[in-house]
Formats: sequence, structure tokens, C-alpha cells
Amino acid sequence: MDSILKTNRRGAWLALACLAAAAAPAAAESNPYYFGGSLGLSQVSNVYRQAFSSNSDTVASASLLGGFDQRLGRQRLYADASVQGNRYNDNKQLDNHAYSLKGGLDWSTIERLSGSFTFNSSEALADYNVGRGVDQVFKKNIERNDNAQALFRVGLVTRYSAEAIISYRKRDFSAPEYDQLDYHQTAGSLGLVYRPSQDLRLGVAYRQTDGVYPHYPLFFGGVQIASFQDDYKRKDIDLTTGWDASGASKLNARISYTKTEHTVITSSNYSGFTGLINWNWQPTGHWTFFTQLSRETGQEGLPGVTDQSRLTTALRLNGTYQLTGKVSLNAGLFYSRADRNSTAFQSRDFDRDFAYNLGANWAYSRTWSVSCLLNHLDRDSSIPQYAFDTGSFGCNVQAVFY
Repeated sequence: MDSILKTNRRGAWLALACLAAAAAPAAAESNPYYFGGSLGLSQVSNVYRQAFSSNSDTVASASLLGGFDQRLGRQRLYADASVQGNRYNDNKQLDNHAYSLKGGLDWSTIERLSGSFTFNSSEALADYNVGRGVDQVFKKNIERNDNAQALFRVGLVTRYSAEAIISYRKRDFSAPEYDQLDYHQTAGSLGLVYRPSQDLRLGVAYRQTDGVYPHYPLFFGGVQIASFQDDYKRKDIDLTTGWDASGASKLNARISYTKTEHTVITSSNYSGFTGLINWNWQPTGHWTFFTQLSRETGQEGLPGVTDQSRLTTALRLNGTYQLTGKVSLNAGLFYSRADRNSTAFQSRDFDRDFAYNLGANWAYSRTWSVSCLLNHLDRDSSIPQYAFDTGSFGCNVQAVFY
């Protein structure tokens, strides 16, 4: 439920994201292809995330979506895509088109070679009031994210395998005021995995990341006088585990010793432990829970909270209750604290975010469904103009054909 953080970012099609994710597996069970569309309407408060005033609006959206999940012998090829058009009633300068594309290939040979390739690309209206000395803007600002990853696995003996991972990530914004948040990076890791049983996986790996912020600003007296390229290098020793405790409980975790060094933003240098824990739990056929805990640096944080923080700790809780065969209820909580070493203010500051969402889905038929979602986000900050609260409520109707 990444939409828990997107309160005023995508407004009307928050519920669509949840429905689209749910639709894809259903499509794969019977027909490898699916396509559909959606219409939505939502009310968004504090569109620009202003600290001392607010700006509410009504947003209408229309979306097209489609995808496939196809087995080709030992291989699996899949992709999902959606395109949205969003129209604001009052803030018409924010009218925008957004898209999301993701896919991948899982492959294996008769021998001991296997792996995967995954990619995703998205474009949408960016968050406002991001802090970090970035000027507040009141215009359309589009954020684009591109990610790709390739994994190669070689089975050494029955219980051991070697894994190599190569990845690339890029983010940029259309508004020049956000140039300092643009970045791109490449990463590679090499590790060994041991499986003492089908239910337990243990791994160790060395990982290195090289990246760059190409437009980091230099301030003097509160005024930007120049910009520099900030190169950073991160090195990790990763300890990982995956444990299927039972058919109803699955745990994945990573603990890393991390060292990050920047050439310009030296206040964001970090040396210490980072990590991530994911826990899926389904105690009954009606209840499903997901818990995620993260302690990470900057752009390696959880989706929706990536930034230039020196260290961010985040907790996400999501739950779904299958009320009937056609009606499900869902809720989520999110909390994060970002330790921001600000070169703009020459001091250490912080942001604390608390968010929640409540939603309901009604699958009228295999084709038609209705979804409603309520979101709210409160931010407390050591810098008053970065504190705000915002929220949205919206519903949409979706049709998916298989």
C-alpha cells in the first residue's frame, strides 16, 4: 500500500493502484492477458502541503490498464502497465498524465543456472513541500523514476548457490527548483546462499553502490550561489534470511553493515547498521497482515520515503479483512523519522511523518469492482515551514476484462 504516502500526489487514482495490483494475479490464473479501465473522483486537502495555509481541490481521473503473465516453457514473462489522466477542478495548472510500467523475466536452464530481470518506470505529479532547502513551488512538477535489476544464480551444490545482482536507478523532476533531488546510481552485489531446508534461506553478500546527485546547490546567506555534482559511494556487508515459518507466516530480513561517503554532502556520510524486515502473516482465511520495518539511508529507504536523509527509520503496517466473498476492508499505518543533516541551514534537523489509510473494495463481478480510500498524513518537523497535514478521500469504478 504505497499509496499511504501519496495523499496529494495522485489524488483520484489512489484506489486504482490497489485494484490494479489485485487484478493482475487474478488474470494470471485463467488467461495470461488482461486489460481494463477506471473512472474516479476524489477530494484532496492541502494540495501543496503548505504549513500555514491549505489548498483543497476536487480531482477527476480516468485510467487504462493492462498486462500479461505468460509461461514459456521453463521461463516466465510478465508485465503490467497503467496510464492515468488527472484533472483538477480549481488548480488546473496541475492537470497531468501519469503512467506506471513494470515487468520482468524469470528464467532457468536444465542445469544449475537461473535468474531474473525486472524493470519498472513511473511518472506522476511529485510531492510538494519536501523540505531540504528546496523552494516551495506552486506549479506542475513531474517526477520520473526508472529502475532495472538483473539477478544471476548458479547452484554450486545441493544446498548452496552463488548469486550476483546488478541494478540501476534514476530519478528526476521537471521543476528546476527540485534539481538537487535528481540522482542516478548503479549497484552490484555478489553473495553466497545456503538453504538448510525448503523453508529456510541464509545468505551473505558484499554490495557496492556508486551514484551521483548532479545538481546539488551551494548556499551562502540563505541564497544559492552555485551548484555542484555530489558523488557518493556506499559499501555493504549484507546478512539475509528468508523463513517460511508456516503456511500462514513468511519472514524476510536483511541486516547490513553500511558505510556511505559523499564528496559534497559530507554531513550525510554514514557508518553503521542498516536493515529491512518484511513479515507476511495470514492467521485465518479472512485476515491478512503485512509488516515492514526499515532503517536506511537516503534513497535506499522504503518506497515513498526516499530522500537525501542521513538516516531514516520507518514502520509500515497493513491489514486486509475479507468480509464476504466480494467485499474486503483494508487499513494501514505508517510512521517514519528522517534525520536530515541540512547544508542549507548548517544544522541537523528532522521530519516525522505519521499516516493512515482506510479502504473498502467491492467486487461486483469478475469484471466490475468499486473501491474507496481515505488517506491522511501529518508531518512534524524541526523547521516550522516543513510541518503540515493533508488528506484525501476518493472512490473509483473499475472494469477489467480477461
